[in-house]
Amino acid sequence: MESTAPASSAPSASPASTASVSWTWTPNLTSTLWLAAVPLAVGGMIGVIVSRRVYNAEGKKRPEEMLALQTTAKGKIEVCRVPVPTPKRGEVLIKMSHAPVNPSDIYCAMDRSKLSTEPTYPHGIGYEGSGVVVGSGGGLLGYWAMLRKWRVSTRDLAGDGKFWAEYAVAKPSNTPPLPDSVDLREGCLANVNPLTALSMLIIAQEEGHKALVHTAASSTLGLQLLRAAPAFGIKIVAVVRGEKNARMLRQTMKHPADLVVRTDVANFKSDLKRAVRSTEATLAFDAIGGDVARAVYGAMPEKARVYTYGNLSGEGMPKELGDKKNDAQKPYSYYLVGPWLIAGGLRRLFKVSRYQFSMLPHELASSVDREISMDDPALIDLLYAYADHQKSGKVIMRMPHKSDGRAGL
Repeated sequence: MESTAPASSAPSASPASTASVSWTWTPNLTSTLWLAAVPLAVGGMIGVIVSRRVYNAEGKKRPEEMLALQTTAKGKIEVCRVPVPTPKRGEVLIKMSHAPVNPSDIYCAMDRSKLSTEPTYPHGIGYEGSGVVVGSGGGLLGYWAMLRKWRVSTRDLAGDGKFWAEYAVAKPSNTPPLPDSVDLREGCLANVNPLTALSMLIIAQEEGHKALVHTAASSTLGLQLLRAAPAFGIKIVAVVRGEKNARMLRQTMKHPADLVVRTDVANFKSDLKRAVRSTEATLAFDAIGGDVARAVYGAMPEKARVYTYGNLSGEGMPKELGDKKNDAQKPYSYYLVGPWLIAGGLRRLFKVSRYQFSMLPHELASSVDREISMDDPALIDLLYAYADHQKSGKVIMRMPHKSDGRAGL
């Protein structure tokens, strides 16, 4: 007789199914407020941190005074002891390492620029330099730069000079970090000349010019222009003075001999016209002024654009060219990279910056002829000599920081 087991009222559960638990969370007012409060509190803490002024991530005390070169009267440069500047919100404080001596700096120092407003004294000097971010006036990017102790190249191309000093303030947008392959000594030269060279090539490319004429072609800027030009597909008619400079362009720079034109030979004007015709150059940038400016303007075809951006000869802009700013056939006008950069907005800034730091170690590299400390007694005489001749080679200044050993670079 078969025995029949009694039927179970429910199937037996396996251990796995017994451990499985399902639940549904129903938010209430308390939990909702708590979840909202956490990100708000974190965001508030970050906001407080990045919005306040901070000097040095290590909590060191900010120096009260610094050395700075200033123009104290027209044509008079002095080393002064002045207060360390305080960064405003959206600015950073930079402990300066080096700053170059550029022609634009000398024009500012000696108040020779015709584009400047009436100066007030004393005023700062220096449109670019390099250093380490040691303070923030508030703002996330500035605070991060200070925490990371960014090694930076800094500039203020449209304002007053201020980087011939042991400390300076600047906007983070004008203070990009340097590539690892570029040190602070080289980094102080990363702005004025490289940006000017790049702007010339970008103008030529965007406006459809096949070639451009550039005077002072053996200068630091001129060599940068020659090295960078192939990347933009632009030919350069290089105008120089003397066989030594011409030979350097032909042999060292491998620039085509028929595109190297000397100003100190009898057939200068005819050589220049021939080079302009052969390259179909319709854009020119002159850094010399005087008779060279006249020759360059005369060699350019109708509808060309001619700019002056320097006065290395000391002869100034010829009066007859100064009246051609609005000439419909062939305009002649001043050129400054700062206003050009600002006029293009963020899009232009990003484009230029991309070229700038990819080319800085090679095409836009600079050579230094002399380095001198800002507290060296010979510095002032050197600056006056440079102002008179501008033929002493590239000079850079090293900031001494002798009174402040607490926040080393």
